Amino acid sequence: MTKINSVLIDLDGTMIDSISDISYAINIMLEKMCLSKIPENIVKKFIGKGINNLINKSLIHTSNNIDLSNDYFEKAKKLFFNSYRKINGDKTLVYSGVFDGLSMLKKIGIRLSVVTNKPTELAIQILQNTNLLPFFEYVICGDTCERCKPFPDQILLACEKMDIKPQQAVVVGDSMNDILSAKAANITAIMLVSYGYNNNSNIYSMGANVVIDNLTKVSQWVHHYNEAIF
Repeated sequence: MTKINSVLIDLDGTMIDSISDISYAINIMLEKMCLSKIPENIVKKFIGKGINNLINKSLIHTSNNIDLSNDYFEKAKKLFFNSYRKINGDKTLVYSGVFDGLSMLKKIGIRLSVVTNKPTELAIQILQNTNLLPFFEYVICGDTCERCKPFPDQILLACEKMDIKPQQAVVVGDSMNDILSAKAANITAIMLVSYGYNNNSNIYSMGANVVIDNLTKVSQWVHHYNEAIF
């Protein structure tokens, strides 16, 4: 068994509750495309598989006959980005326990990086706006690799940049995408938060090693794991 020295953490639904800002930007996009707005609880279901999936699902939800040609999609995507970057962080909240949890991990010498399907521009902006950015060595985003979660590419790149083996890391997330990508990358352990954007799925049956109610539990688990094998 290998000692854990790093934690790779998802962003939306794990560290921040960004649904209000995302929903607002999606509905501004739809309004400017002369389409009907959709409720926040519906937008929430489309989060987690990258920005293209979010926009696609939002457009399709408004009409079965929607034009998804490349030009139409790119127009919608541009409108979403323009709207979101203006308000990114206005209504976003950092979940309880995140700052304490990250500080506790740093205190015991654990290295941290973000692995998110959010585009780089928007991810860096919100990490700066919420004062979370200084905790992390690297921010691997949905447009960093050719494939994003649920594929393992982003996690493997994070490990490569940090010069660690996947067996030396833990992944913390909120959805099946985090589990699938972590398992494909042969990560030692996967933690799911009990909140977040998991589409009301039974998180206890998703295959995570541990389910936690806030990020302060991560350092405790890592400490006990390392103590048990050394």
